[in-house]
Amino acid sequence: MDKQSAKQLLLLGGVLLGGSSVGSLLTLFAAPIGVWGLILVAASYLAIAGTGALFLTNISLTGLFTVMTIRRPWPVLWHPYIHPMKQSGPWAAGLLIIWVGAIALSASLALISRSLTLRGVCSQHRTTQFLLSWICGLCIGRLLTVSFG
Repeated sequence: MDKQSAKQLLLLGGVLLGGSSVGSLLTLFAAPIGVWGLILVAASYLAIAGTGALFLTNISLTGLFTVMTIRRPWPVLWHPYIHPMKQSGPWAAGLLIIWVGAIALSASLALISRSLTLRGVCSQHRTTQFLLSWICGLCIGRLLTVSFG
């Protein structure tokens, strides 16, 4: 394996890891299938447009995060540790950390897509590799959360 392929695998591993964390959070928050679809659309847009997609993706993420927080403010699994009605400060801090993490992840995904483009990976292969890594990550995150959550 040459250096170029190793770097590409490392970047796609980052996409897989990001997808795993998102899949885990979507499972914990009991997100409906439509939200999973919207997340996949946002990842597709990031894979195709790279850093040019950041503004629209982050605005969409913020809106989606707001709606999901209103729908289900906290995973039931986490209630013994931080209950939204009893400990509002840590609850709000937790949501802020998750939101900032989501924004950072979208920026990372856009930079990974851009990096793959700069490495000479053609658009079709880049998008396919990116999305397959993302979908596998979502599935891994869901399976780990269901199995060990």
